[in-house]
Amino acid sequence: MKGVLYTCPFVPPEWIAAHGLEPMRIAPGPVGEGISAGMCPFAAAFIHAAAATPARAIIATTVCDQMRRSVELIESRCDTPVFLMNAPATWRTASAMRLYRDELARLGRFLVTLGGTEPTKSQLAETMLQYNSLRAKRRTAGKITNPKGVPLVLAGGPL
Repeated sequence: MKGVLYTCPFVPPEWIAAHGLEPMRIAPGPVGEGISAGMCPFAAAFIHAAAATPARAIIATTVCDQMRRSVELIESRCDTPVFLMNAPATWRTASAMRLYRDELARLGRFLVTLGGTEPTKSQLAETMLQYNSLRAKRRTAGKITNPKGVPLVLAGGPL
């Protein structure tokens, strides 16, 4: 089964997994050719990687204009369904939280059209706990101590 590709940390992989599909976070690498003038290297690499990777679907977010524009370019290069998820610019307001919740619901409906199933509350909770446990293990495994004995942690989305 092909997975559902995404790159943005605002796309929760446990939401995809709870719908019975495989989340596949891609970390685009450098692309030497085919970058449009004015296109940021990350967005260009995402377009290239998403179009070249067999997937059930591709999820992009509106975190920047380049990534928003990337959806049009991906759709012109492959037949894979693409979902553009609106991401709020802030997380501190009730309207931003409603927007994010509504976008997750919309994403859920999209995942069902791909053959996924709507999770029960207990399935979602179990999947979230599994992913939180995995993140905790990776955080613990990722600790590095420098020569002076000061612990260092690399921040970022470990999944």
